[in-house]
Amino acid sequence: MPEGATPRTLAFGPARLFSGARLGESGNLVLAGHRFEAGSPYEWTSQMRATIGGKVFTVEDDVHGSVLREPGCAAELVSYFTTGRTDGGCAGIPTP
Repeated sequence: MPEGATPRTLAFGPARLFSGARLGESGNLVLAGHRFEAGSPYEWTSQMRATIGGKVFTVEDDVHGSVLREPGCAAELVSYFTTGRTDGGCAGIPTP
């Protein structure tokens, strides 16, 4: 383990550091969280970000994977990879 690094425990087990990676620092990682999804509660998104860093992309729906089915949402997420910026999320699939 790199000098000064501390082991962290995540829901799926201990975090492993890869060469050059530092837990908790912001980087190119984007964590997508669906605000109303029951399978992976939105609160886990901020907990994961606090542990491993990155940026949060919030989808205001309850449908896992909806970003790819909603053209405006997909464009917003993909723009991160070309600009390095995200406006924070999108509406997702409209709730009936």
